[in-house]
Amino acid sequence: MDNRLSRRLSLNCRWLFCFFEEVDTVMKPTVEFLKRKFDEFNELIFDGRLPSLPISVGNARTSLGGLHFERRRTMFGGSEMSNFHIRISSRFDLDESEIEDVLIHEMIHYHILYHKMKDTSPHGVVFRKMMSDINRLFGRHIAVTHKWEQGSQQPMAVAEARYFCLCQLYDGTWGITCVPRQRVLDYRRLLPQSFRLRSAEWYVSSHPFFSRFPKVRSLKIFKTTLAELEEPLKNAKKLVFK
Repeated sequence: MDNRLSRRLSLNCRWLFCFFEEVDTVMKPTVEFLKRKFDEFNELIFDGRLPSLPISVGNARTSLGGLHFERRRTMFGGSEMSNFHIRISSRFDLDESEIEDVLIHEMIHYHILYHKMKDTSPHGVVFRKMMSDINRLFGRHIAVTHKWEQGSQQPMAVAEARYFCLCQLYDGTWGITCVPRQRVLDYRRLLPQSFRLRSAEWYVSSHPFFSRFPKVRSLKIFKTTLAELEEPLKNAKKLVFK
């Protein structure tokens, strides 16, 4: 077989494979799934020290999830928190591991507040130490992407910058590859070697739209359209390489 034809078939097979894999990568969280994972991580990570609490699935546009609670004043001028409740958004297409990281993030908040641990801020020294230890010991990728609101702690999808490549293939289709910041240069070199691209432009953006695409650990391109990208790309910053 002609080497060029063989290479073309190989590249087309990789492209088809990546789109089939997209279906298997993303998922929508369910209450049953989240409760099961809460119990699993409670035993594995938190030594079973977290009491069960209500967990629900919402449809928030700018929040991946949040720990909600009621705060009341005590007679000595302090405050107590009760009626804890975790809510996870189903609006974003995340993979199972990313949903788990969001849940564990909220469980860290729950652990700190329930056990009345003093921290320097909502994502202060205690939180960051726990997060770092969990990432290191259990191979997680939990990040600080939250804001503090009265009565809730909510991660904002818009707070996390996503580094991504906007690709056009030779058949005219468009796709996106989101990568870890520290791997941008590696994937910039590898993508043209693995796919037949007409163009490849790199951007960074905090728009919630890009949170639906998981950060890849192997070469994948996720299908999209220019119509979908028109609004999210308006404030994206194009990366310039020397």
